[in-house]
Amino acid sequence: MKTNIKATSLEMTPAIADYIKSKISYLDKLAVGYENSLAEVEVGKITNHHKNGEVMFAEINLTIDGKFFRQVVNDNDLYAAIDQAKDKIERDAFSYLKKKNHLLRRGGRVVKNFIKGFYPGRKEKGLPS
Repeated sequence: MKTNIKATSLEMTPAIADYIKSKISYLDKLAVGYENSLAEVEVGKITNHHKNGEVMFAEINLTIDGKFFRQVVNDNDLYAAIDQAKDKIERDAFSYLKKKNHLLRRGGRVVKNFIKGFYPGRKEKGLPS
């Protein structure tokens, strides 16, 4: 998976970059087998004027198998915002990939039953099952 990291209104330190890479590494495991997967991470301050409150943000854009996922989280701590955004996008991507795999298996089950000679509606038509 290709990863792009960007900082807005904030100096990108090696500590922040390493933290982001360690958090995004789990998304690499989800994207195994998909060639064109891309993770774009943007972190920074919403504004330089405010000092208190939710002034830090983390935005993660993830593309796996042509499907686009996006999460933006505002928090008063940068590391907490990164954690929350990673958790949310991980949940979305895992749910999509699980659903896709389920549909693939269900389709395979139908084909297997058809090859065996069983398919729904056979008995209603008076054919042997």
